[in-house]
Amino acid sequence: MRRRFKVVLTWDNETQVCVVTVPALPGCVTQGKDREEALERVQEAITGHIGLKDNWRAGTAGGL
Repeated sequence: MRRRFKVVLTWDNETQVCVVTVPALPGCVTQGKDREEALERVQEAITGHIGLKDNWRAGTAGGL
């Protein structure tokens, strides 16, 4: 099943990167050199965030 999440993109003038947060997944944040790269990376961040959360619930988070 494919899930969809709203993301928030902001440009950081200080570091010159596009920062992406996922409001529905607290702590799920990534960045990219531009909008396209940031959106690619946020897909990986969401997958990792959900996987960690699932492993935590199953008791297999590797000591986290």
